[in-house]
Amino acid sequence: MKQILLKSLSVPIFALITLSATAQGNAEIIGKWQDCKNPEKQIEMFYRDGKYFGKAINDKNNNSKTSKIIFKDLVWDEKGNGYNGKLVNPDNNEVFDVFIELVGNGNFQFTAGKYIFTRKFNFKRL
Repeated sequence: MKQILLKSLSVPIFALITLSATAQGNAEIIGKWQDCKNPEKQIEMFYRDGKYFGKAINDKNNNSKTSKIIFKDLVWDEKGNGYNGKLVNPDNNEVFDVFIELVGNGNFQFTAGKYIFTRKFNFKRL
């Protein structure tokens, strides 16, 4: 009886441990980040309702962009080892597909694309 009980509990416990480890690994993107080429452009990444988002903070060039959500619906992609979602251009509200990957040294790189055109940007942790 004890063996049956232990076997039946081992699967749910293993699943919980695996899910916990995955969620912790994905949380690395949460926090404040700064554009490597334009330090006045900063974003804050956060988690809400099962997805990651990023809002503009401290844009000294244009206060109307501050607090505007620019990264939307980011979800972890195990195959790509990064986050897939949408990027909203704060200047004209144009929407792009985006892939964000952590690249070491406290940095992340995102690739934004629409149709066949792509562009890469680098951010560092504040």
